[in-house]
Amino acid sequence: MTRILSVALVGLLVLLHAQFAAAKGYLRLDETFAATHSPLSGKTIAVLGDSYVQNHRKPPRETWHCRFAEKHGMHYLNYGRNGNCMVLDTPNRGTPMYKRYKEIPADIDCLVVIAGHNDACQIACLEGKHTIKNPTEEQKAQQAALLAKFKEKTPKFIASLKAHFTKAKIVFVTPWNVDRPFFPEVIETIQKETAAAGVACYDAASLSGIKVNQAEFRKQYFQGPKDTAHLNFAGHGLMLEQTEPFLLGQLVT
Repeated sequence: MTRILSVALVGLLVLLHAQFAAAKGYLRLDETFAATHSPLSGKTIAVLGDSYVQNHRKPPRETWHCRFAEKHGMHYLNYGRNGNCMVLDTPNRGTPMYKRYKEIPADIDCLVVIAGHNDACQIACLEGKHTIKNPTEEQKAQQAALLAKFKEKTPKFIASLKAHFTKAKIVFVTPWNVDRPFFPEVIETIQKETAAAGVACYDAASLSGIKVNQAEFRKQYFQGPKDTAHLNFAGHGLMLEQTEPFLLGQLVT
């Protein structure tokens, strides 16, 4: 009888713990079980990027990529920096990713690169804070030169990643389909050059379901109604649902 009561008490405590964890947003017991049985369990994933990765004003743990790592029992490394460019050198956006990727341990198992948003913004605004609506001929020439530089440096960046992370599965994720100048060109370049290099690329612009240009969608899934870059907790949950099958297909050998 004592043993039966003890087992029942343990079961009750486990149930209460699960309810408390769920209420606080922690991993549920079934997710913990899944993590220990995932083929990715114990592997290290690093995510390199901009504020899509750092998560702007919210904790990085709320991001879809961190939640993916937790769900599958992975060691998670976040290398996101707000406002950061992928390959363009700009004094107001910090050291670009094509230089700082060397901060990441070379022996990681998986690398996810989420980038391009700020490169597109930089081309559109030059050194300003906002998109130039009616650029002069001189400004158009400067923008064209920056876009050409982006196209030239992107394949070199991808090649550097492949040479440095020799054992890692590498995956790129494009920016959202933001309705602003140079986003289509930047997204197309990332897609083209990753394909040429044999590197997986998730087309977040068309596959993610993130309707960044719709005001009502932003109110529900972004950190602010005018925000076009930073998902809230619900938005990251939506992104996780969309990207998880793709990531599993690419990262599991």
